[in-house]
Amino acid sequence: MGYPPYTARAELILPYSNQTELLTAGIWEFEYEPDEQIRQRFDIDSLFMELMENERIRKIMTEDVFGGRVKFPFPQEVQSLRDILDNPFVAVSSEKQREIDEKLRNG
Repeated sequence: MGYPPYTARAELILPYSNQTELLTAGIWEFEYEPDEQIRQRFDIDSLFMELMENERIRKIMTEDVFGGRVKFPFPQEVQSLRDILDNPFVAVSSEKQREIDEKLRNG
């Protein structure tokens, strides 16, 4: 496998932005404001941990899904919300799961 020459250059077009950067050899990290609003999308197959990190979604979860409880008796770090809702100890109907999924998608 070959590597580009040290003098190589590349133009980087930053996502969701009209900005470009001319890069030379090295390691680069960029922080910038996008030109358009970016909103993370969630659904019932999202990891529970990721859902709970979002304030707007956490409110939906604690109020609509778990009746105001904020401590959950299951390992949620690596499970999707669907996995948790399908758990026999939680047992949320498929109709209710569809409602939850719709709320998460539309926020």
